[in-house]
Amino acid sequence: MENQYKADLEDRDQTIVSLRKKLVAKDDEID
Repeated sequence: MENQYKADLEDRDQTIVSLRKKLVAKDDEID
């Protein structure tokens, strides 16, 4: 159970990082 929870947290961190990169890329395009 504990390992699954940690895996879910890591997956969410990866998703947040990729979403942030996409937002930054969009901001760069606008400028």
